[in-house]
Amino acid sequence: MIDDINSDRATMATNCIMFKDRLDVVAYTDMVVPVRMRFIFRQPPLTYTSNIFSLPFTTSVWVAIVVCSAATTLALFFTSMWEVRIERNPTQLDGSISDALLLTLSAVAQQGCFIEPRRAPGRIIEWFLFLALMALYAAYSANI
Repeated sequence: MIDDINSDRATMATNCIMFKDRLDVVAYTDMVVPVRMRFIFRQPPLTYTSNIFSLPFTTSVWVAIVVCSAATTLALFFTSMWEVRIERNPTQLDGSISDALLLTLSAVAQQGCFIEPRRAPGRIIEWFLFLALMALYAAYSANI
């Protein structure tokens, strides 16, 4: 601060303690109040104490998200098995658990997937999955 005053980067400063080497540069006024040294202890930033990405939700909410994602995967699996019995299409789910899991994980990662259900039950499940995850991401980003 004293160097800023000396090099004309600052015109005024406050709360300077008097030191002998500063007397050539700064003109001190009479002491109006007694000078006391104080230490201010600050709380460490939150990122130093915990993982900020797991803080917005409690553990039970994370477990509920995993359980709901697993239930949605199973529901998509059963509807895709039913759809395959009715008709086959190259861009529809093929009735395997891997396709249902791929669709669920792509919804969790908000990436989308090239395979999708063709009938109403599967599309309704997929729509509710994306709707629930959109609300989840809004709540998560609001709490960080």
